[in-house]
Amino acid sequence: IEAAGGTWGWVQNLYGRIETLIGAGHGFVGNVYPAVRGAAFITPDGNPLNMLLLFLPLHLLYEISLVIAWWWGRKAAKAAIASPEDRA
Repeated sequence: IEAAGGTWGWVQNLYGRIETLIGAGHGFVGNVYPAVRGAAFITPDGNPLNMLLLFLPLHLLYEISLVIAWWWGRKAAKAAIASPEDRA
């Protein structure tokens, strides 16, 4: 949903509790945090450089998945607009 002022917003329904959230930061942090924790779990020692080297590919895959999801959604929206009579 698009909130007033052109900011991003979405509705979250979690365990029957519905919340309207504004901004993309919540989703970003919510997805990056598990990647950081995963990198910390995978590394054999607590060396921050090793954790960073493992986190960067995980983050890159996350960003690539966002681009793919955006592209896929845009493609589906264009197809729906191009042929609305086919959806009946």
